[in-house]
Amino acid sequence: MFNKYSILLFSLLLSIENHVFARAGGGFGGGGGGFRGGFSSGGYHYYGRGGSGKFSWIHLIIIVSIIVIVGVAIFYSIVLYKNKKKKIAAKIINESNLTDQLWNKTNLEDHVKKVYLLLQDAWQKQDLMLINQYITQHFFAINDRILENQREENIINFIKVHKIESVEIIGAQDFKDNDYDRFSVLIKVYLYEYYTFNGVVNENTRKDGTIEEILHFARLQNKWLLDGIQADVSVNGISLVRNYKE
Repeated sequence: MFNKYSILLFSLLLSIENHVFARAGGGFGGGGGGFRGGFSSGGYHYYGRGGSGKFSWIHLIIIVSIIVIVGVAIFYSIVLYKNKKKKIAAKIINESNLTDQLWNKTNLEDHVKKVYLLLQDAWQKQDLMLINQYITQHFFAINDRILENQREENIINFIKVHKIESVEIIGAQDFKDNDYDRFSVLIKVYLYEYYTFNGVVNENTRKDGTIEEILHFARLQNKWLLDGIQADVSVNGISLVRNYKE
């Protein structure tokens, strides 16, 4: 549980977070939007008027220090909030698994990894029918339109997953009617990707690094199907993930 100081800090950070960080979308995604994201920071410019160099550098150091402190505080607020969600989800899953084997935590995590890797392959081949048995019609409809646009413009997104670094279930919703059940996962992946336009690699699109995103799964006819991919993994994004047991 958060103490009163953690709650105060969390509220403050939540209010300023969107003014500090920005995450760019791209690639594919249902529900929350595209899943490719990045961070860019602009340079700092100080315009003095007759001040000494020492004076300007002091101000620069102060401003940079504040930015670093706020950034670190926001990072830890996200970790705290994620862990709180994760703890609640784990309790629901453990209770539900006592009477329903489809809520087995290890099986859920293995399923997420399998579907994610299959999805990358299908996306690169621009054919979601290859994984139709693992995705909802909602997910298919949204993302097939994106692929259709890529095909028309002769664009291909090449993806190679080096490693799935972590899979953390942060949301679980267990209803009496199983077809309403859902769970959400924060996944961290190290990958390499780039785009080709008319068969030519666009060097500006090469990315080699770690990304995080939230995958949402829905239960239909006792199968867990990918229903959406959310790029926003900030405190605001994580707050959209629900935990509930009927």
